[in-house]
Amino acid sequence: MISLKDDFNTKDTKGRKLVHYAACSSSPQNIRVLMKNGVDTRDIDLLKKTPLMYACEAGREEVVQVLMEPSKSNIEGKDNFGNCAIHYAVKHQHLGCLRRLIEAGADVNRLGPNGKTPLHISAGLNNVEITKFLIEHGAKTTSKDKFGRSALIFAVMNGSLQCASILLSHGAPFDQPDRSNNYPLHYACAYGYVEMIELLMEAGCDPNVT
Repeated sequence: MISLKDDFNTKDTKGRKLVHYAACSSSPQNIRVLMKNGVDTRDIDLLKKTPLMYACEAGREEVVQVLMEPSKSNIEGKDNFGNCAIHYAVKHQHLGCLRRLIEAGADVNRLGPNGKTPLHISAGLNNVEITKFLIEHGAKTTSKDKFGRSALIFAVMNGSLQCASILLSHGAPFDQPDRSNNYPLHYACAYGYVEMIELLMEAGCDPNVT
């Protein structure tokens, strides 16, 4: 097909080119072929999503590795919503892609939409493995999003008992409210998470906070 037509800039209705489709392939060979023919792997669609973001969304670890070759991809590029590739990897719970990104220098504390870090996202998804991995690689358990919510609050709100326990054991603040003046214990009580309430009380939460 390439020998018959070498127009790699043809777009679909969402501005996606061949390189975006190749990034979702289960084989990295499609990306390699396009790269050999001079295709820019940093190209963006109408939402400013890069091939790297698509690969992370689809969980294509081998493709991510190819895209991470020197000067081939913008690892910290943001889409129209403020997501970087690392946020896509965490949102779609692809640990292998996340590992490749961090090995290539992705910022583990990179702010995404509403100031959420990858740790905020993984805690809210109750993904224990990714939460542990992020903390092991320098994720800050004290970071807050634009609403003043910590990763612990996201874990509590979503009933993620294991993630909450991990965060508490790594210094997550249980005695700091968000901008609505709600503490983690408020959310645990509001949602009726009895085990979460017990966990927070054991950690030292004041039951008289208002």
